[in-house]
Amino acid sequence: MAKFDCSTTIKRLIEALRREQATTSAKRGIMSSRSHHATVGLLSVVCMCLVACGSSANATTASGAASGTTSASSAAAGTSTVSAVSPLCPSAGSVSTAMGSTYTGPTTAGSYGATSCDYSMGGDDVTVVFYPTIEQMMANIGTGASQVSVSGFGDSAFNFGDTQPGFFYVERSAADSFSVIDPHATNAQVEAVARVVLGE
Repeated sequence: MAKFDCSTTIKRLIEALRREQATTSAKRGIMSSRSHHATVGLLSVVCMCLVACGSSANATTASGAASGTTSASSAAAGTSTVSAVSPLCPSAGSVSTAMGSTYTGPTTAGSYGATSCDYSMGGDDVTVVFYPTIEQMMANIGTGASQVSVSGFGDSAFNFGDTQPGFFYVERSAADSFSVIDPHATNAQVEAVARVVLGE
């Protein structure tokens, strides 16, 4: 079956419409009933072609989107960045080993690109939070306590010393930065959990 060429068909109809108008003008502006009906008929056909071509274009766009073959120009309008796969929470067993007690979990949650992994033991919770950027992690510290640098973790790491133990933050540029928090734990315990996260 021959492919319907919208643009060519519309051009031919418009040319025919112009010829009809030229013929009418040659007759000193007097439009006969026959000429009037011919003009209206041609206009109607042009409109129908425009509608058909528009539907065809929309169908092509939808088909391309469904098959993943949408052109670069149409895809640019709806460009979105595919987020990276969320970091895996450490197992409850590995966290339990690091903490020296048995914890269950993790219970996970996500907000604004951050992923939290919560481990429970009675009334005590250990929470590991992964942040997509260092800036986001720093904005969620929520304390004015002095930071104490700790070497050997990621790009850099810090806690709050003995003033506020159980809070540990690791900055990484090649992967998600993260924090390990348990207000009831010692700095050594949350640092041990951080090593689990780092795969050490």
